[in-house]
Amino acid sequence: MIPLVSDQNSITTPLETELQNIKKEQEQATKLHQQKKSMLNSECEKEMLEIRKKYDALIDESEMCLTKKMKVLEGYYDLAYANKVLAETLTKDCDDYLDKEMRGVRIREIPASTLVQSQNRCTTSGHTLRAPAPHLRSNPSLFSSFHNLTGMPVLGSN
Repeated sequence: MIPLVSDQNSITTPLETELQNIKKEQEQATKLHQQKKSMLNSECEKEMLEIRKKYDALIDESEMCLTKKMKVLEGYYDLAYANKVLAETLTKDCDDYLDKEMRGVRIREIPASTLVQSQNRCTTSGHTLRAPAPHLRSNPSLFSSFHNLTGMPVLGSN
């Protein structure tokens, strides 16, 4: 770098004055650059803060939506689970009840040829119907105690 003032009798020549002006301009340019850089960094920080706030709000909204959806799904799960337990309980109770009621009941075996030639034939519009198989016939006494449990009438019972 060139010194600002020459060693000669401290008389400033136009060249020395120009060198001083250039040096001042360099200092001024550096100072303006630092100010601009500082301002840009500040604006960048502000924008980043606004963007961070925006995305924090979006993330919070997403979290709330997930929480609501999880509560709804948990409610559906609880309902389905309760239905499963109810179905298992009713199936077990019904199976236990039928096992208890059917212990003393024996189904008679009737040869198939007897069913085909049964005298209990009905004719409806030219078609011949036969009586139902014995295991399909309902015995009202089988359902009388079930009727008492449910309080609902059973078809074929009084």
